[in-house]
Amino acid sequence: RTVVKREMSSMRIAVVVVCMAALCGHAAAQITVNTTWTLADSPVRLTSATVFAPSATLTITQGVRIVVSPGVQLEVRGNIQTFGNADAPVIFTSASQSQSGRWNGVYLNFLSGFFGRFNHTVFEWASSAVNTRCCGSRGIAFNNVRFANNVIGINGYTGSAAVIDNCTFINNQNGVTRADKAVTNSVFIGNQYAVGPGIERTSVRNSTFINNTYAISGRSGPLYGNTIMGSVIGVSESNGGWNAACNTITNNQLGILLRNGNWRYNNLYGNTYHNVNHTAVDSINMSLNWWGTANESAIDNQLRDFNDNVQYGLIAFIPPLASAVTNCSDRNNDNVPDNLPAILVNASRPPNSDPGRVTQDTIWSLSDSPIRLQSAAVVLPGATLTILAGVQVIVSPGIQLEVRGNIATFGTPDAPVVFTSSTPGSSSSRWNGVYLNF
Repeated sequence: RTVVKREMSSMRIAVVVVCMAALCGHAAAQITVNTTWTLADSPVRLTSATVFAPSATLTITQGVRIVVSPGVQLEVRGNIQTFGNADAPVIFTSASQSQSGRWNGVYLNFLSGFFGRFNHTVFEWASSAVNTRCCGSRGIAFNNVRFANNVIGINGYTGSAAVIDNCTFINNQNGVTRADKAVTNSVFIGNQYAVGPGIERTSVRNSTFINNTYAISGRSGPLYGNTIMGSVIGVSESNGGWNAACNTITNNQLGILLRNGNWRYNNLYGNTYHNVNHTAVDSINMSLNWWGTANESAIDNQLRDFNDNVQYGLIAFIPPLASAVTNCSDRNNDNVPDNLPAILVNASRPPNSDPGRVTQDTIWSLSDSPIRLQSAAVVLPGATLTILAGVQVIVSPGIQLEVRGNIATFGTPDAPVVFTSSTPGSSSSRWNGVYLNF
């Protein structure tokens, strides 16, 4: 048995100290009774691993500063609650306040029936400021909490959503990670990944993202009523994508790295490279969004999809909204804004001049012949390419016609449909044929 010293004005509690093998020989203070740290005890210095047993609740009142030595963790197997206020928050910080001297954060190592509630609290200079254990706890909430200069702000998952409301995340490597989070009314500034990477089972509502490398990365949702600007990538989707509405994504280098989410009633405009960059083979419907303009060609030019690279599907943006969504009130809680702008009903997507980009039912007739395919050609799912008698299809060396939808040729004995190389007779310049990829 060992003695652990704490700087406190008075000793109100019984402290049981044990040496835990799991800590590789370091002494860990295990506290088994309800404990309150008040301003009179501040600063509380944790110089070695400290554990609150399932029988104990740790309460920390306004203004208390907890200074933790590098590499040290506070583990809570019972309950923890902090009661800071705007003028006197509870502060958890490292004794060194440097990247090389981070403390190991608060580990909420409890199951159902226990809680962690943090009010007006600051977490800074931690490797993982708050880490949660799976699974079963339904009592984790952060209100008016500031996370700054951590490797990770909130980590882990619990099987049910941890509430994160009116919180601020500044200059963390990762703000919120893993899964099972409900983020509302929060601000993320200067993080590498504000929410993510690869987060899931998480909703983000009415929050602001400014100058993060990746603002949001992962899947699920909903994403609703958020403003995202100044990011390298505003939203990055993993498989399954995001259910997203009433978000404004503007002035980022890339707005959305799209996979297969559901995007309606958003404002997606003014991003440097593209508003949306599609990354999946399937086409996707992104109609009923505002693109910063009613000009269909201008909208199309800010999308990167099948028309730019046949490896990916088409982004169908018709019909777009005629103006921006400005009010995200949602009385029905159906993730659809109550007051929607008009739809640009007469809009149409500009045709692609490349005959090899077949996105809808298409007929190549004798009057079109010869058809010249000079770059990768694809018939998308849902489209049928019909080729009539006498048509000649001349294909450049190395080029393939890939059919993911349907193809039908109607040649006759006297007027067959002919596929041939643009340089016939040369074995070194053959075209790559028709690939029936359906």
